[in-house]
Amino acid sequence: MTAGNADGEAKQVLVALDEFANALIGGDPHWTISARIWANQPKGGVWPLAMALVNWGALTFFKQPDHCHQAWLRMISDDKKDTASA
Repeated sequence: MTAGNADGEAKQVLVALDEFANALIGGDPHWTISARIWANQPKGGVWPLAMALVNWGALTFFKQPDHCHQAWLRMISDDKKDTASA
């Protein structure tokens, strides 16, 4: 196994855990919590605060600006691929 494969596999495991956690709190099991936050932030409530915290953490620790929006874009892109292949 190369270092690149290990990084990719580790990322897949983290995404799967994120999707599992989202399902546990009532979300779509194919979406990450970050994508769910982006989709729900226009509703107000805790969603805008959650988005600010997740985006801040992603920028601070992983240098990923606009993390929630990017996660949402990946999820809808994956949903379209799944629909097209069905």
